[in-house]
Amino acid sequence: MFVDLQVNYLAVFLAAIAAMTIGFLWYSPFLFGKVWIGLAGMSEQTLKEAKKKGMTKTCAAAFVNNLLMGFVLATILYLTAVPTPLDAVLITLIVWAGFVMTVLLGGVLWEGKPFKLYLINAGYYLVGMMVMSLIIFFVI
Repeated sequence: MFVDLQVNYLAVFLAAIAAMTIGFLWYSPFLFGKVWIGLAGMSEQTLKEAKKKGMTKTCAAAFVNNLLMGFVLATILYLTAVPTPLDAVLITLIVWAGFVMTVLLGGVLWEGKPFKLYLINAGYYLVGMMVMSLIIFFVI
C-alpha cells in the first residue's frame, strides 16, 4: 500500500532550525554545557581544539539529523491526523519515550555512561522534539 505523504517541507526546515537553536542553548555554558563537558569525558581544551578544526561538518551533520527527525515527526503527525497541539505533543512524547529515551538508555546500561549525562541528552531531545512538533503542527 502506498501512502501519499502530505509533508510541509517548510515546516520541517523551520523545525530543524529550532532544534539546532535549542541544542546550541542546551549545551551552552548558560544551561548544561559545563556539566555535559565533564560527564562526556571532555575538557574545555578538547572543545577549543574542535572549534579550531572547524565545526562546520559536525553542525551540518546535526542539521541533516534534525531534518530527518522533523520529516519523521511531520509524517507521524500527518498519518495520525492530530487535531490539536496537545495531541501533537502527546504523540511526540510517545515517540520520544518509545525510541529516543530507550535508545539513549543503552549508553548507560552497556557503555557505562553517567545517568546524569543521559538525563541531559534525553532532556534535550524531549524539549527539541516537542518544539519541532508544535512548529510542524502550526505550519502544516
